[in-house]
Amino acid sequence: MSVMPITPTKRIRRTLFDDVPATPPRPLKKKRLLFTNITPESSPEKLQFGPQSLFLRTKALLQKSSELVTLNNNGGALPARTKEYEHVMMFLSKSISEHKSDSLYITGPPGTGKTAQLDMIIRQRFSSLPLSLSMASSAHPPRHTNPHLQNLSWFELPDGRLESVAVTSINCISLSDPSSIFQKIFDSFQDLNGPALQIKNMHQLQRFLEPYHKRTTFVVVLDEMDRLLHSNTNETQSVRTILELFLLAKLPTVSFVLIGMANSLDMKDRFLSRLNLNRDLLPQTIVFQPYTAEQMYEIIIQKLSSLPSIIFQPMAIRFAAKKCAGNTGDLRKLFDVLRGSVEIYELENRLQLSSMNKSMRSTQVPLTPTNSPVKQPSSQPQGKIGLNYIAKVFSKFMNNNSTRTRITKLNIQQKLILCTIIQSLKVNSDATIDESFDHYIEVITKTDTLAPLQRNEFLEICTILETCGLVSIKKTKCKGKTKRFVDKIDVDLDMREFYDEMTKISILKPFLR
Repeated sequence: MSVMPITPTKRIRRTLFDDVPATPPRPLKKKRLLFTNITPESSPEKLQFGPQSLFLRTKALLQKSSELVTLNNNGGALPARTKEYEHVMMFLSKSISEHKSDSLYITGPPGTGKTAQLDMIIRQRFSSLPLSLSMASSAHPPRHTNPHLQNLSWFELPDGRLESVAVTSINCISLSDPSSIFQKIFDSFQDLNGPALQIKNMHQLQRFLEPYHKRTTFVVVLDEMDRLLHSNTNETQSVRTILELFLLAKLPTVSFVLIGMANSLDMKDRFLSRLNLNRDLLPQTIVFQPYTAEQMYEIIIQKLSSLPSIIFQPMAIRFAAKKCAGNTGDLRKLFDVLRGSVEIYELENRLQLSSMNKSMRSTQVPLTPTNSPVKQPSSQPQGKIGLNYIAKVFSKFMNNNSTRTRITKLNIQQKLILCTIIQSLKVNSDATIDESFDHYIEVITKTDTLAPLQRNEFLEICTILETCGLVSIKKTKCKGKTKRFVDKIDVDLDMREFYDEMTKISILKPFLR
């Protein structure tokens, strides 16, 4: 019997640690590496706009239609218009409390706050509901005795009494025919469900107002009243229309209060003297004087104080206010200048940010790990709006004047610097301010006529020249590999007129070669 071969089994080797329980291995932590982007975002990062943008909020406050003051600060009076406000309120309180017809003529240059002040008085002092605490808590508030009229309001007198009034404001620019003002007044007060009547003269409007005498006072505010005189009709008819309006405001059988506003200082004297009227028919007069530079500065600071920060340098606001006050005293022009400087500043920041993003896309960033995120260009404006931006806006206004007119306003030092700037531009048409300054120093040191100015003084005069519309300063990218911005200077004048004026001054002739 044969024996089957037995396959030997493998001997398993045991180690010293076989009986010891094994510790489970710890999970490996994956380290996340941060890499910089090789290609930046396709679109450049833009400046922040929207409700929180300082640019947008500043421009909104500088709109002509924006509120100048708040109720808590001035009680209804515009800045620098407290006396005028008190005069108007005294006139209204006396006329409405006595149910007596009267007239008031408000005049002054454009942009002095006439319309804004009257609009604020109408919004704040004429209310459809009683505003006093006693009336607000009363269970039976007073009712109008003539509920079928339009534009009914309550006017609170200084002693707390409430008087029923009907108030309307009409701009005479929209009137093609002066006599249509009577129909316009009637339509402002007549109930919509009432009979349609044609009102063509003072007597027809008088018959409509007489039934409400001693019960309701009709207050009519006519803005741009002098437009009734400059209409397409003959002047005799226009004068008669204005005359009838002031006559209606003196009749004892109606309660009609007329407030006329116009820019013409001599309008009432002109047509009243022509018709030889009694002096008793003359309206009371309030003159809104032009704003001073200090008043303009205070108004702008008060308007911008509601923002988190003011993006203007104080000297820039003072400079703009002084220029506007010395010209016409028009506050609206100051708003336009400051708003225009914000737009220029905003555009330059956009262009600079766009250029930075383009340079980032053109530069290849190595793919290396980093522990910190890549810094992006800041979208917030750097610095504040200075004199140079204000000057650029004023230069646009000054370009309408001739070169000769603009040069005559300069002194000798300013004319000298203008000559050296033109010389530097002949050498290099792309000269910067720094290069023009170097050329100025080189030319002045060759002569013993005048001592050279310091760089900051030279830059200040360049800003003045830009304000006069003679030069323009623009921030442009420097040529070459260096990615930086420089201030390029250029002239904007008639060279023939320039040389005609400069050659009249013997001391400047060496600087014109």
